[in-house]
Amino acid sequence: MRRWIGWVALAVITLAGAVWAGSQLRTSSGLAAETSPPPPSVVDVAVRPGPLTEQIRVAGTAEATDVDEITLTSTPEGRAMITSLQLQTGDQLHSGDVLAHVSGRPVFVLAGAFGAYRDMELGMSGPDVEQLRDALDGLDGFSIPTDGPYDETLAAAIARLYAGHGLEALENGGRLPASEVAFLAEVPVSVTAVLLDVGDEVDGPIVSVGSGTWRLTAPASPLLLGVTNAGRMAVPSGRVRRHRGGCSTRRRTRRARRRIQ
Repeated sequence: MRRWIGWVALAVITLAGAVWAGSQLRTSSGLAAETSPPPPSVVDVAVRPGPLTEQIRVAGTAEATDVDEITLTSTPEGRAMITSLQLQTGDQLHSGDVLAHVSGRPVFVLAGAFGAYRDMELGMSGPDVEQLRDALDGLDGFSIPTDGPYDETLAAAIARLYAGHGLEALENGGRLPASEVAFLAEVPVSVTAVLLDVGDEVDGPIVSVGSGTWRLTAPASPLLLGVTNAGRMAVPSGRVRRHRGGCSTRRRTRRARRRIQ
């Protein structure tokens, strides 16, 4: 009897094992059915009219065909020394900006076709006075007559220019020293190199600025070539400017390179 019961138990265990093993078996078609992706669903996205654009970041080199070095046409009496210089390579110089401080006095950048060749004061007239009037009248918030001699109206505009930078103009009859202004033929310009530092004597150019046509050079790639062939490659605003040259500058026909990202 016991032997019979043992055989029955063994048969039950064997049958259960066979059933379990069969449940673990998978055919290739069954496995494919279980692992196949779900049916595609519909994704609703709001559509707005407008151009299709794609931004591409490219590291390259901006090259200026020429360089202008800004040199003062006149310097203060005594020892002319840089006492403050905040400019860095890549900065923009606009008309009305301060180029540097020389011997404690500011040097302003103004738009003009030729450099300052004399100190200007009340009662004077001439092409330099007319150029000064045009330069100040072109500044934001300034409005003065562009004709006439160096009068109280022009002197007040100069005092306002100084005050806008927290400075005071000389009080000797409203005189504007030639050493405190540098005229450039076209502004704004990009600083390509700072040539002097605080403590240096002003015996040469202070900074150099890019002039001529800027050329962007970047590594070629299929993606970049596709963009340029389409004629829509843009340089970020404010990174590269054009400048044709200017007075109070010395032209050097060499290339200035500036990395852009």
